[in-house]
Amino acid sequence: MKRSVKIQNNPLFRTPYLFSVVFLSTFSAFAEDWPQFRGPNQNGISSETGWNTDWASSEPTIAWRARLGAGYSSFSVSDGKVYTMGHVDGTDVLYCFDAKTGDEVWRYEYNA
Repeated sequence: MKRSVKIQNNPLFRTPYLFSVVFLSTFSAFAEDWPQFRGPNQNGISSETGWNTDWASSEPTIAWRARLGAGYSSFSVSDGKVYTMGHVDGTDVLYCFDAKTGDEVWRYEYNA
């Protein structure tokens, strides 16, 4: 039995873009690297202090945005760079962004 997924109308494929906007908006508060899924200690907990946890009363400012295409990749942050992946028009793309400016440093594309 062949299965297909309707990508354009599937809300799950909009999630990576929304997640990236929210996640990337918090970089100015983080000083430590986040080099792997769930952080430096693989527990999803940051040791940083002094940042806003009450987004209901004071939403974080969006520092920058990036279109990544579809996908479920996590983000890694190291040495002022943000690394993640996306899928655009049948091609997987590995991205590297400057964490402060959001400028694309490089990308690597390959057929998937």
